[in-house]
Amino acid sequence: MQRIKALREARGWSQMDLGEMAGVSWTTVHRIETRKIFPSEAMMTKIAAALEVDYPDLWAAEVIDDRPLTDEEIRFGQEIARRFTPP
Repeated sequence: MQRIKALREARGWSQMDLGEMAGVSWTTVHRIETRKIFPSEAMMTKIAAALEVDYPDLWAAEVIDDRPLTDEEIRFGQEIARRFTPP
């Protein structure tokens, strides 16, 4: 996700730094930033807290095919993440 990467880089943090602050591995941060995985709402909440932004701010600048994500696409992604995230 481009927004997470931009916020992380603006703070001068590595993926490892953000991972440590959010309680996830640096590989998870990398996979999220490169859209290899779609994070759960719980994980996004941890990342938002680590970056000291509100949860919705993480989605502010996300785009697909040079257009912003719609609310429906965001909800769909969150639902998929919920279904495939172990309890």
